[in-house]
Amino acid sequence: MRTRLFVAAAACLAAVAAGAGVAGAAPAPSSVALGGGSGILLPDVDHSNPDQVAACTLTAVGYDNAGSLVALTAGHCGVVGDRVFAEYLPEAGPIGRFTYSSPVSDIAVIDLDDAKVAPLRTVGGTTINGIGAPPAPGTIVCKEGRSTGNTCGITWGYDSVYGEIVEHTCSIPGDSGGPLVVGDRLVGLISNGFEPYCFEPLPPPFHAPDNSADINIGLADINANGGGFRLF
Repeated sequence: MRTRLFVAAAACLAAVAAGAGVAGAAPAPSSVALGGGSGILLPDVDHSNPDQVAACTLTAVGYDNAGSLVALTAGHCGVVGDRVFAEYLPEAGPIGRFTYSSPVSDIAVIDLDDAKVAPLRTVGGTTINGIGAPPAPGTIVCKEGRSTGNTCGITWGYDSVYGEIVEHTCSIPGDSGGPLVVGDRLVGLISNGFEPYCFEPLPPPFHAPDNSADINIGLADINANGGGFRLF
């Protein structure tokens, strides 16, 4: 069972919306730079409580089969139709919507507003220049998450039943969807973990592990059902 690593964020979107009609307010920015590791806000996730704003992390940005700009994140972060805002620039308004979400491969596609979004290959300490195979046991992998930033750890193995990479990058709520990389190759996305034990006093690899979804399984899923994806 997946432990969802998205987090309820401060309801900053409410403040943005409240100020939208104020005379003299600054116009929304024309370009929002986003890539794998960028934080996103998801105000539609908790439909029972519209004051709650969840947060997740983008896996990568690229294009679908029709040439439209899209982004990937974890499938448990949202459902089809949910709006997406850039965490660092919510005043830009919605920058996309979920168009595909799979609870099986735990991957989702966000159709981005091509007129607003500028794609990035590098966010924080992570650069994505290609797709890689699942890492072998003992391989050092790194992740970029909106909650914990860039962290690295050892790969323990691969769960073939769930298509998950068992590793020790350490993730907490909000990191869901964050890219897992070996060098500049995207190999997975943060899916679930044991966040209460993430930053215990003991150093890696002794804290609790994470499970990251195999990006190759996710890409096969969206290529078959979600409109396709290629890195920009």
